[in-house]
Amino acid sequence: MQKNYFNGKYNIILSNSVNLKIDDKDSILRTGELSKICYDIKKEELDTDEVFNGNLYIGSDFNKINLNKIKKISLKNNLLYTKSFDQMESYIDNTLFYCDSFTFWIVGNFFRTTDNWDDFYSYCRLHRIKLGIISESCYEEV
Repeated sequence: MQKNYFNGKYNIILSNSVNLKIDDKDSILRTGELSKICYDIKKEELDTDEVFNGNLYIGSDFNKINLNKIKKISLKNNLLYTKSFDQMESYIDNTLFYCDSFTFWIVGNFFRTTDNWDDFYSYCRLHRIKLGIISESCYEEV
């Protein structure tokens, strides 16, 4: 059993289509298919008996991402921060989201079984994942 539960590191997951330079010593940059990356992260956590502090998914290009501000967002179990969401339209913006490792595992399992982002809101509600907004001061859109 490890002395520290959290390892002090963050995962930054980039979609294959994203071209963004990230330079952060506390973060591990990963690119590829979301479901595979999620599996690799969970396996790494189980093998090392440590949990990552946070997981940031970037699904489209941004001019700037302020990682320091994003890392200051308080993460809790079953809470997914996203750029925007609409409860009336059952919609979650998939271009940027941030969550803890427990929520990320649930999110990753969704993408293991489907590529349909349209069902993402319903899936999150089914698993009682609460939604929050990432402040616009944390990113700059293209």
